[in-house]
Amino acid sequence: MSTFPPRMSSPTLDLNRAPSALNPDPNPEKPSRPVRPARPPRRSGISFGRIIALLVLLAVVAAGVWFAMRPRTESLVSEASAWIDLSKVPPEMRPVVEFLHPSPAEAALWFETIRTSAYVQQKWASLAESVSFDFLPGDDTVNAFAGPADGGLRKARVVLCGGMVRMARLIGALSLVQAAAEEQGDEKDLDDYLKRISETVAETGGLSSDQVVDLLNEFEVGTAVFENTAAVTEAKAMADGICKAVLAHEMGHVAGGHFRGADPNRTISKNEEAQADLFASSVAASIANGGQMLAGQILQWYVLALGETQHPGDERFRSHPYSADRLRAAVFANKELAVSLGIDPDEIDDLVREVKSAVEPPAAP
Repeated sequence: MSTFPPRMSSPTLDLNRAPSALNPDPNPEKPSRPVRPARPPRRSGISFGRIIALLVLLAVVAAGVWFAMRPRTESLVSEASAWIDLSKVPPEMRPVVEFLHPSPAEAALWFETIRTSAYVQQKWASLAESVSFDFLPGDDTVNAFAGPADGGLRKARVVLCGGMVRMARLIGALSLVQAAAEEQGDEKDLDDYLKRISETVAETGGLSSDQVVDLLNEFEVGTAVFENTAAVTEAKAMADGICKAVLAHEMGHVAGGHFRGADPNRTISKNEEAQADLFASSVAASIANGGQMLAGQILQWYVLALGETQHPGDERFRSHPYSADRLRAAVFANKELAVSLGIDPDEIDDLVREVKSAVEPPAAP
C-alpha cells in the first residue's frame, strides 16, 4: 500500500523570528540586527565529499558482485543435499542405502581434502581456490572429469558422477564380504568379486543403485553386516580413498592446464593422463592416511583392467592409456601396498599382456 507525503501544516507565528510585517518589533526604537548578505550560490561540479561517497558505493557494489560470483565448493552439491528421502526407505535397509549413497557433504569433504592438501597448497593454492566442484549423484556413469567452468578458460570445475562413487563403495564393500565370511568360518576369493564388478561396469559403462544391490546380493552380503560399525567404517575408508584418488587425478588435469581440446593422434591426451596419475600420487603422499588413496588407485585400476580383458576397445580411438598400464605404474610404485591388497605385482605384466592380446590381431602363423 503506497503512502502519500503528509500535508504541510499551516504557517505559524514564530515569536523568535526577526521583525516583519506579521511580527512587528515591540521596541521600534531599538536598532534591528544587521542582516547578513546572502551566501553566493555554490559552484557546480562534484565536491570532494561526493567523490568519497561515490568511491564507497562502488566498493560496496564490487563486494556484492564478488560475493555473488565467487567460486563455491558445493555448487550443485548443496542443491542435491536432499536427493534421498530416507523416510521412504524401510528401517532395515537404511544402513545399506546410506552406505551406497554418501551424502553430498561427504563428497564435498573429499574434494576439500584434495584442495587443501600440502602438495596442492604449496604450488597451486590460488588456482585450487578458484576450482568449483559438482557432485552428480543421479548420474550412473562411472566417470569423473575436469574442464572449464561455464565455458570460460580462467576457471575450472571438477565433476564426480554417482556411478563412480557407487563403484568405489562396492569395491569397499568387499571388506564386508570378508567380515561376513569370517563370521561363518568361511573364506571368500575376493578376486572373483572384483571381476564381477569389472564385468558389470565394462558392459554398461555405468553402475546404478539396482545393479549394486544385485551384486551385493550375489556376494551374499546381508543387511546384518551393515550393523557392524567397525566393518562399515573400514569399507567406507577404502571407498573414500578411491574417490579421493579420482578427484586428485582430476585436480591434476586442472593444475596441468589440460584443456586444449581433442588430440588427433591421442598421444598428448595419454601423456596428460599419466601426468594426472602422478599428480594424484603426490597428493596422496602429502595428506594424512594417504595410503588409502594409493590403495584406492590400485584397486580402481585393477577393477577397470579386469574389465578391459573382455572389452579392451580399439587402440586407435583411445584417448586414455589402458587401465592395465596405469595399474602397472601404480603397483610397481607401491609394491608392498599392492601385496597387502592381495595383488601380486608379478602377475600384473600377465594382465597387461592379456589386455593387449585382446586388442592386437593374432600374428600370422
